[in-house]
Amino acid sequence: MFKKVLNTIKKVKSSSKPNYIAYCDLPIDENLVLLEGGQGSNINGNMFAMLKELCENKRWASYKPVFVVTAATLEKAKARMAFYGFRDVILSVRDSKSYLKYLATAKYLMTDNTFPPYFNKREGQVYLNTWHGTPLKTLGKSNKSSLASLANVQKNYLSSDYALFPNEFTRDVFMNDYDLAPVFKNKSFIGNYPRNYIFYDAQAGENLKEKLGFKGKKVFAYMPTWRDADTPKEKAEQLKKTEEILDSFESLLDDSTVLLVNLHFLLTSEIDCGKYKHISYFSADYDTYEILNACDGLVTDYSSVFFDFAVTGKKVILFAYDKAEYLSNRGLYMPFEDLPFPIVEKTEDVVSLFESETEVPQEFISEYCPKGWKNTCEHVFEMMVTGESEVFELTENEKANEDITLIYGGNLTGNCCGAIKAFVDENPQGKYVVAYRRALTQEKKDALGKLGGNVSVYGLLSAYQFKLKELFSYILFGVFGIKTKVLCEFFERENRRLFPTFKPLKVIDFTRNSGSMAGILSAFSCEKNYVLHGGFYSGKVSKIARKLESKSDFKCIDNREIENNNVLNSKDEEEKLGLLKTFSKMNNKLPLYYNSGNNMKIFSRFSLKVPVNIDLNDCKIVIGDKEYKPKFYCKTKNAKFFKGFYSLSVPLEDLLDLPSKTPVRLSYKYENKDVQCAIKYFSLLRNIFIGLRGPMNVHKASNTVAIFRQSTDNELITYVRSVNVTDSFKHRVKQIIAFGLSLLWHTEKAKKLVVLYEKNAAKYEESASVLFEKLIDSGYKYAYFIVDKNYEYIDRIPEKYRKNIVYKYTFKHYLYFFRTKTFIGTEAIAHAIDLKTFNLVALFKVASKNINYVFLQHGVMYMVSLDSESREMFKRKKLKGKYRVIVSSRAEADHFVTLGRHLEEDIYISGLPKFDRNTLNDDADKIVIMPTWRPWEINTARTDFSETPYFKMLMKLYNNVPDELKDKVIILPHPLIVNELSKASPSVVDKIVLGARYDDILKQARVLITDYSSIAYDAFYRGTRVIFYWEEKDYCMMQYGPSTKLMLNEENVYGDYFYSADGLSEAIKKNYENPQTEEYKERYSKLVDFHDGKNTQRLVEFLKNDKII
Repeated sequence: MFKKVLNTIKKVKSSSKPNYIAYCDLPIDENLVLLEGGQGSNINGNMFAMLKELCENKRWASYKPVFVVTAATLEKAKARMAFYGFRDVILSVRDSKSYLKYLATAKYLMTDNTFPPYFNKREGQVYLNTWHGTPLKTLGKSNKSSLASLANVQKNYLSSDYALFPNEFTRDVFMNDYDLAPVFKNKSFIGNYPRNYIFYDAQAGENLKEKLGFKGKKVFAYMPTWRDADTPKEKAEQLKKTEEILDSFESLLDDSTVLLVNLHFLLTSEIDCGKYKHISYFSADYDTYEILNACDGLVTDYSSVFFDFAVTGKKVILFAYDKAEYLSNRGLYMPFEDLPFPIVEKTEDVVSLFESETEVPQEFISEYCPKGWKNTCEHVFEMMVTGESEVFELTENEKANEDITLIYGGNLTGNCCGAIKAFVDENPQGKYVVAYRRALTQEKKDALGKLGGNVSVYGLLSAYQFKLKELFSYILFGVFGIKTKVLCEFFERENRRLFPTFKPLKVIDFTRNSGSMAGILSAFSCEKNYVLHGGFYSGKVSKIARKLESKSDFKCIDNREIENNNVLNSKDEEEKLGLLKTFSKMNNKLPLYYNSGNNMKIFSRFSLKVPVNIDLNDCKIVIGDKEYKPKFYCKTKNAKFFKGFYSLSVPLEDLLDLPSKTPVRLSYKYENKDVQCAIKYFSLLRNIFIGLRGPMNVHKASNTVAIFRQSTDNELITYVRSVNVTDSFKHRVKQIIAFGLSLLWHTEKAKKLVVLYEKNAAKYEESASVLFEKLIDSGYKYAYFIVDKNYEYIDRIPEKYRKNIVYKYTFKHYLYFFRTKTFIGTEAIAHAIDLKTFNLVALFKVASKNINYVFLQHGVMYMVSLDSESREMFKRKKLKGKYRVIVSSRAEADHFVTLGRHLEEDIYISGLPKFDRNTLNDDADKIVIMPTWRPWEINTARTDFSETPYFKMLMKLYNNVPDELKDKVIILPHPLIVNELSKASPSVVDKIVLGARYDDILKQARVLITDYSSIAYDAFYRGTRVIFYWEEKDYCMMQYGPSTKLMLNEENVYGDYFYSADGLSEAIKKNYENPQTEEYKERYSKLVDFHDGKNTQRLVEFLKNDKII
């Protein structure tokens, strides 16, 4: 309970606006008008047009305008106001204290976008939403790339008193794609946008044209759409493309023509139009549409600006140079080719159209630009003040809120959509609105789409807006059940904020997982209900919700049988079995693990809950492909829920051939089909490295150890690996002592200690060793490198660095490991002690947050995508210290940021230190074959390695090497399958090289043949020619995980690639006889930025600036 209270306080602190709530107690200022364009980021457009009306029309002299800006637009707004002479305008930065006050107290509110989630329109305020364009590109539910914004748009429109739509088409889009039709009760009207008033004043355009110095010239506006560029790389590409376009226009234009450009601010800040003679930016002094009115034509692409400009009847040209690519990723409401404007893809064609005669069809203007006047802004504000209009037809949706049932679905998880569907199918009468929290993902949207045409969705916003006394009243209710007047006022206020204008016939709390939401729903004056769910629904009922609903006359709807039948009667057997598996749950409670000879045993309390009746005697435990019969000690034998004890015995030898991690499953029969469910832990201990685990059971003959343990997913698994040195009693004691002493060691050396290491702290041949030597050379005397004293090439380490070498498994190793706060390595921190160690004190250190960790990587990570399920180990580390990743290019950095979910601050773009020493011998003549190992083939490899796709590909690659070059072949297999390869033909076995340093091999490699190994980057850097063999690419990517992509493709790959062996032999010979091509060098340079031998120095500077060293 205490933890929940703390979490509630943190949420309120992070997202609540108590000042705004307090300001809502102040009286409304009848003369205050707040105008907000683009959430403060746009000082042009509809809101500036309305501001101009207020400042220039004497009718409104008594009104005080507040114009909302952001910190980024404040200075521009000040200059704009000074230029127009608007001295009495109040500029307020969005989310500032002044903004909160004005938002709470202004009589009139206008925006062309959305107010913040905490906004709660007060009675007496008048709110107009104009939006900011007739949509060509899809919005709301139809826009898959922006589903997250759905909720705030819905809430703002329901809060508004008036909604201006430029045409019936736009009104229909909002009513349908934002699901407003069932609940939007307020007034809407059709009218041209306020900003378009200027288009009805042709003389103003001519006057401004002369003022700008363009009299007698043809002036065209270029207003391209901003392409969604989420990464610095994409932004750089868009910048480069835009500059190329402007350069081309400049070369084509003559002195009689001027091109005025209005670009996204990210491009404007980077492109200097001063270098052009015929191209200029829009003047920052004037509103965008005033400039546009002075132009003779418009050049755009997918921007809705052409709908507005059509009013002028002037020329519109759609310059869609990337039409195929752009339209493949973004939906449109109408076929692009059906627009009544010329569409071209080259700058030459754009310029040639400047002289042609084109007209905007009157039918287009009538449909999309009706009802506009020079004094549109006056009509709009007059309507807001008087509540009436002689020129606009104010309409209300009479059917809104008619026979509506509001269903609260929470986060729509745990088969919530399936349960709602079962209920709606059983009760098809009326209309339903499903309210949800958090972002509407595409997966949730698809699930909701199956509910039927009488169901719409409504998003709920942010954390609840508490006053301090309300928060304590809520906590008081949770602890003692005392419902105060203060708490009721909070529920009523939040009800108005989250559900403005909602008047449902019935409310159903479908999840009961939120006490706050139960209270907010209780504020509705209608029939209120909660739901009892069947076995195919997961969700914990909040105790506070249960208390509130009992005190607020909520009625119970028993949906159990309906939900269960909906699943069990399904004809989709795969889906049915999937749901049975998902909603079957077995928990271990206080498990006891022990060994008896060569048997691993469990004795544990358990609980088992399944959606259907089963016979406990028929249940089995499944580990891999082996089944075991547990003993259950339970009174109930045939039911849906069981509690008791069970025991299990597993022979150690059964586990030896299994993968290192194998889930332990409970299996039961349903309709003669096996259903397996995970065995979870009822435990608070859920750490990525530390979990409940049994004692080690050692199989001496194979030098293998196995345990039962709690996985990172809180599931029971078996864990099998080779015996580690640190498994011994001696080393466990040494580590415990070293850990204790490390807590007492506080000298300067202890505080500045830096530990470097490579794979399993056993090698000295990659980036960590290069950086280590650089640090020692630079005077960093407290940098130490851990390496195995049995390392085959240890004698190659120069003598000057030996005193800072720490041998693995020594007491000094353990002491430095526990004391250091900075790890720098090519692998995860666990490699710095002993990979897959079971020692708890070591695991605590590995899991510590109070460290710095610099991940050097062992190769460029731009191969298998970082959003792959198999790349979980590379996800961002959340440390209290500094976490940094070394990458080789902007492209690789973007890969970590976008797909690996890293932060920009995590990334050092310095290049890998080991590349500074990459060389290729002048007489390099080897053909190295090194495909990536496939862990999913391990079991097949153990039974018949010759049948694995890996072996078959290896042989195919070798067989396609021309006979005259076969003596040049070196095969570098993965260590896991070395023993199996020994069974191949002698001609192949002779080519296998084991234990060699990769650097030694690559120095001799003239050609490398691989598939997805990052060694390709290492080899190409040296000058080696690389051939990629991708015959099973799609299959392999799927095996890595359904989200996996190969980052290299036909457009950026820096070597010949093959999807079959056809032509491979010829390519091997061609690459062997010729140097790298310029095309491949150019491609490679975009993925590896640096080729100057200064990667290590750059990295040292980064580390110094970050105060890591």
